[in-house]
Amino acid sequence: MRRSLFLIAMLLAVPAVAEDVAFQRHVLDVDTSLEHRPIRGISGTQYAFPGTSGRIMDKAQACMQGVEGLVVASSDTEKGRLEVGVRIGYRKRWADRGVASKMTVEAGDGVFRITHSDLRYMQEDSGGYVPLAHRQGDWDGALEELIAREQRVIDCMFR
Repeated sequence: MRRSLFLIAMLLAVPAVAEDVAFQRHVLDVDTSLEHRPIRGISGTQYAFPGTSGRIMDKAQACMQGVEGLVVASSDTEKGRLEVGVRIGYRKRWADRGVASKMTVEAGDGVFRITHSDLRYMQEDSGGYVPLAHRQGDWDGALEELIAREQRVIDCMFR
């Protein structure tokens, strides 16, 4: 009993290092151990889709072809993983901006999910990409751009 109380006290004393934040039917994995709160990843909805993981991978790859800013980096049909480089330029509040990520399509028989990692953001005169941080700069606009491209792929999958 005494040991259990000690373990509980230790767990309560350790600050949380991550927080899940809801954003447009997605979950953001935010690193709260750092002051600038970088977004470590985004997870979307798991979709039911008829067919094998191979069929889902083929369809997803075909749907990527027409979406600006998406470049297929690797495909592993055995593991059901499609990795895609994302680099999107957009204009908001009178400034040119950019957002980049590694998008992953994870497929199993009858299901798939799209996630993002390595999220980076660039503002017009910043000189390069920096980690995308929760509630800093145009973080929500950058995420909206990523999710809009993802949605185009999902819409294509279900046509």
